[in-house]
Amino acid sequence: MLARAHAIADPPAAAAAKASAATLTLPLFAAQVAGRGALAVLDAAGGVLAKPCLPAERDFYRAVAAAADPPSPLLRFLPPFLGEHDPRHGAVRAPAPKFSCAIRLANVVAGLHAPCILDVKVGSQLHDPNASPERRLVKQRAALATTSGTAGLRVSGMRLHRSDCACCRARPSHRGCACADGDGSGGDCEYDTFGKEYGRALTAATVHAAFLDFTRDVAPPSERIAVLARMRDLVADLLAVAERLDGAVFVRTSLLFAYSASAPSPASTVQMHWIDFAHADLATGTAGPDAQFLFGLRNTVAAISAAICELTGGDAPETRI
Repeated sequence: MLARAHAIADPPAAAAAKASAATLTLPLFAAQVAGRGALAVLDAAGGVLAKPCLPAERDFYRAVAAAADPPSPLLRFLPPFLGEHDPRHGAVRAPAPKFSCAIRLANVVAGLHAPCILDVKVGSQLHDPNASPERRLVKQRAALATTSGTAGLRVSGMRLHRSDCACCRARPSHRGCACADGDGSGGDCEYDTFGKEYGRALTAATVHAAFLDFTRDVAPPSERIAVLARMRDLVADLLAVAERLDGAVFVRTSLLFAYSASAPSPASTVQMHWIDFAHADLATGTAGPDAQFLFGLRNTVAAISAAICELTGGDAPETRI
């Protein structure tokens, strides 16, 4: 038995290399604005990120990516899924033991200069469908205390490039400026960040102000309106697809918006990606679309439309309560 054990054991050098890889902690992604698990940068160019997650989220991405005939209508809204992260290539910082795996996702803000990023949680339900009655009650109370319960959307975080950034003022073309870093982190450029408390302070009547804040430095006014209109259209596209989904549930998913603040036309760089699927299920067996998710999407469209109306002097649509 001893001889057999020695025969399959790794050589000392190989064992040391494995141990070193297992203890290597990957660098964090500086542009993350929300989420429990810390995103890690996997490659030198910053184009691939690792996200610690629950097995349910990994399985969601796998299911959407595997659908081939026809392809899933959801695929175009998700960040590109690049498979499961191998911990031998570096450790990620899991917020809890239940985050037992990690996935690799394309860094959707890579290549954006001076990126501005907004994370909006969509839907009025915060509890997992399988939560205990006690946990369900806690989450229902939490939802009603914020715009999650009253409007179906809540700002989780925001990161804005400062127009008066000293680094950028010294480099009007942004050539050699940290905001042009390929991974979208912005390096040493100056950013204003807004966390959960910012979102919790909003109400159903004022949640549209978050979209005004998100575009505060976009000029001229016509370009600012164009950024907001593009954001609204992207949400409306997702809404049109979600309305046709039968039996799927999307609890506590989020929309990630981004644009390049230093681009000649920020509106041409606007992105929206649907993220956070730890509590999503594509096949629950229930009839019809997910009403609480549709409620949030419709009010997100209404909130962005209200922001546009405030800039144009038009009549704002009512938020659905």
